[in-house]
Amino acid sequence: TLIEQKEIYSDEYDDLVESYQDEIETLAEELTDKRFKDILAEYHLTPEMAEKFGISAPVVYVLTRNENTGYVSFNNDTEIIGSVANVFPIFFISIAILVCATTMSRLVDEERTQIGTIKSLGFSNSSIIFKYLLVIENNIKSIFSYELSKKYGYREKDYLRPSNFTNNPEKFRQVNDLIKKMKRQIRINGSQHSATSHYQSNYGYVPLWVVVKVLSFGIVCELYGIMKKEDQIEISNIYKIDPKTLSLYLPILASFRNLCAHEDILYDYRTHRPIPDTKYHNELNIPKKDGEYIYGKTDLFALLIIIKQMISASEFKLLINEINYELAILEGKLKTIKISKVLHEIGFPTNFKELCFIEKE
Repeated sequence: TLIEQKEIYSDEYDDLVESYQDEIETLAEELTDKRFKDILAEYHLTPEMAEKFGISAPVVYVLTRNENTGYVSFNNDTEIIGSVANVFPIFFISIAILVCATTMSRLVDEERTQIGTIKSLGFSNSSIIFKYLLVIENNIKSIFSYELSKKYGYREKDYLRPSNFTNNPEKFRQVNDLIKKMKRQIRINGSQHSATSHYQSNYGYVPLWVVVKVLSFGIVCELYGIMKKEDQIEISNIYKIDPKTLSLYLPILASFRNLCAHEDILYDYRTHRPIPDTKYHNELNIPKKDGEYIYGKTDLFALLIIIKQMISASEFKLLINEINYELAILEGKLKTIKISKVLHEIGFPTNFKELCFIEKE
């Protein structure tokens, strides 16, 4: 049968019905005509007599599903419902957008003061942390210039020899590029920086402890990365930090230093690379998620852990006290947001102040 050959509501089914329609109409006409003649014969009527009595031959109509009244009515109803279904989602979505926009606007208006207060925390904290990052920057520059000058000399032609740095073939280009950067800084600042100009005019050279003053912290950090292994160890031993760890710390310090210098918001900044796990994570009982500490890895608290290891205990205590003072002021201004929520967003554990009392590694 047709139904067995094709899906009843498919286009193929309609095409199949249409292909048989002429044959069915012909067959129906033949059967109807035969039946009409049989009836006339049964009553002994000739076609002429039937016509005289007004009996005409029957007309045959072959109707497909599409001409069926019930089917057509049902199809029209479904089309109407489909049209309504297309309109109603747009209507409801529009209402939902309006409600969400109104609600969000009201919430922002209510929390505007607190949002501004929290953002101001990022600015005030950046000002505080910037001071201590500058302390670290100056210390690192002094240590680098002292160690390299002591070993390689104090004239540019001495301390800027490529042989003074790593012989790793993968860093050959980096070594030459950095030496060019340093020479360019000496040349550019020869007339702008008083100390550089003084040494060039009176002695014909510029010692490294003067050059580092005009180098960016980023270049100085990059300088550590191309030092010989023994020089890296010599410097890292001063901070009692593993050379590999110090190589990771320095770019992080430079990134935060640039953020502070440009007065960017610090509290939601995250570093690209996490710092290694330390004793501070363990002793502060920082919780873990998926085997990783949730605080002190890529956040602002990770920076505090680095700073802890690179300044004196008294300086670090002052830093923590200043941050705690700003947080106390913030807590007094908050109405609906808890300070613990703010600490979580910054990446601070609630017991962050105890970091002061943990001995350095």
